[in-house]
Amino acid sequence: MKYLLVAVIAVLILSGFKVTSKSDEGKVLMPAIGTKYEGEVKKGLAHGDGKAWGESDFYVGKFRKGYPHGKGVYTWGNGNVYKGEFSKGKMSGQGELAIKRKALPDSVQVGYFKENKYIGKYKEPYRVTSEQGIRKVEFQKNAGNINQVSIMVYADGKELNSSLSIRDPKNTMIENIGGNMTLTNVVFPIKQVDVSFSTGQFSHSLTFEIFEEGNWLVIISV
Repeated sequence: MKYLLVAVIAVLILSGFKVTSKSDEGKVLMPAIGTKYEGEVKKGLAHGDGKAWGESDFYVGKFRKGYPHGKGVYTWGNGNVYKGEFSKGKMSGQGELAIKRKALPDSVQVGYFKENKYIGKYKEPYRVTSEQGIRKVEFQKNAGNINQVSIMVYADGKELNSSLSIRDPKNTMIENIGGNMTLTNVVFPIKQVDVSFSTGQFSHSLTFEIFEEGNWLVIISV
């Protein structure tokens, strides 16, 4: 039996297998998974590929300076599971969080997370897909439960009074509200909204998308 134990230890050493615990080399700086660690180490901290255990939680994936950092899978003791990107020990980036519910199907959040909070299916709530002759575009989300998109155009710092041509695939109704051309009763996400207008001999155009519901104001400067 003694010789067998010595042989097993020798095999583990030769194969490069390394197990570290909370008190040894390879410290994990998150108490919830800081009881036991297996994996790569740098300067006494978990760094690289590894696995970490706590009293009830478990993580497998990338580490950096003692924290989950990069892609990994975190499993809580209550059965919740997050698969995705981490930054300094927090869910940050693209991922999927499955939340266990009694007598009901799991609640699943798919998309982007920031500092452990789910921010939605998209990294940014809006984006510009094309532009011509545009100097600057600003997206502002105002208070209120109205789902609409107002558009303002400025040329050399002054509001442009010329008419705008606005189109979108959903043929959303456009009204003049408070002097601004506004897409009303918008069903989000709204995609491929085309805005075109002229200043003197110059033509300008902008195409944008907004994914998140709300009362939006798009300010275009030329």
